[in-house]
Amino acid sequence: MQAMIPNFFRTYTTPRLLQADNAKLQLCYLLQLAVILVLFALYAIVYHQAHQQRCPVRGVTTFQSFGGFFMPEEALKLVKKYPNVYQSFWSASDVIERSSDGFTVVSHIVVTPNQTQSNCAESPNVPNSICTISEEEYLTKNYTYTKCAKGSQSVSGVQTGECVHNTQDTLKFYDIPWGDPGTTTCEVSGWCPLLPVSPGKPYGNSTDGHVLEYSKNLIVLLKTSSDFPMCGEKYFGLQDPGGSIPQCTYHPVNNPSCPWFTIHDLVLYAGFISYANVASTGQIFRITVHWDCDFDWKETCTPTYSITPVFGRYRQWESFYWENPIYYGQGTRKLVRKFGLKFIIEHDGEGKKTTVWLLMKTLSLGFPYLFIPGFVITLLYNKFFKNITAFKRKKYYQYSESEDCESLITVSPTAMDVGRLKHV
Repeated sequence: MQAMIPNFFRTYTTPRLLQADNAKLQLCYLLQLAVILVLFALYAIVYHQAHQQRCPVRGVTTFQSFGGFFMPEEALKLVKKYPNVYQSFWSASDVIERSSDGFTVVSHIVVTPNQTQSNCAESPNVPNSICTISEEEYLTKNYTYTKCAKGSQSVSGVQTGECVHNTQDTLKFYDIPWGDPGTTTCEVSGWCPLLPVSPGKPYGNSTDGHVLEYSKNLIVLLKTSSDFPMCGEKYFGLQDPGGSIPQCTYHPVNNPSCPWFTIHDLVLYAGFISYANVASTGQIFRITVHWDCDFDWKETCTPTYSITPVFGRYRQWESFYWENPIYYGQGTRKLVRKFGLKFIIEHDGEGKKTTVWLLMKTLSLGFPYLFIPGFVITLLYNKFFKNITAFKRKKYYQYSESEDCESLITVSPTAMDVGRLKHV
């Protein structure tokens, strides 16, 4: 070992080409070479696609909406009662509202006609709203009751500091039976009557509302375009819109590239079974436009679509709504609460294109692997073949300049040559 270290730094080894007339060795070499080439091509070219440049996508999506629906007969009384809120016929433009990141479908409208600025008991559904009027009961069971603090911020308004009983109408409004132990809550100053703060809680007699269930039949056409600036490519997701007539129907498996959707399909393919339940509370969905473009093989690039709920399918407490108050005068208003299905449109994916530099770089990284078969063949020859002594004598040769005593070959002139020189 000690002798090998100096030899490593002072002895230079140069490769020596040796041809062996052996069919078995040649076959073994060719098989190894083929396996290495195939594995390298599968790993670097097919799997990692190291020879292609990645180009991030920049996408833009617009949409068109089609269709309409009539209000059912049982809801026509709301049309007469609130003509500025409800309509007997709803077109797609009445229900679908545009936004900067997508669109929203109005699915449920609740009207509270007579809200006034006054004092009322907080909703029992609000956390830490239950209190007790009895001071003795508060001292003995203070861990179960909230101390009402004047001026403290509550969910529905500002606390007055009083603990009051909920009226029978209020309990019906919140669907709590009369005489429930939790009917004493902190009083708040705000817009009364208060609305339920928890999604899914029923609305009482003080409100009017109706779920626009037939909005599920409305049709939406997504028009997408993508730009791959690093690859210098641009494509449109809809090649032949065909006017306003759907040429296909979206399906996540059978037809994931179709840009025609119904609102019901968007909710269904997001994992919800009942459209009415989702429409009553509202929900937020994400429509993902995925681009996977290989510009070396495809003349056109078409995206695929997927729909997922933002908060998940099994969490029902999230909802989406917005409020439009209509004021009659000082301290009096009508509150219109609209629940909706919000669809956020996002783009992801990338484009790929072969460049000469990346192709040469990929091939150069695989070039050293071509020497592995020769190294393996040498080990096999040293291990298994009988004429190893002759192989080593021809394969390895130790050359030293200090021991290089080989002289030039000289030829002595013969007598005939000497005679010829004399005549000259």
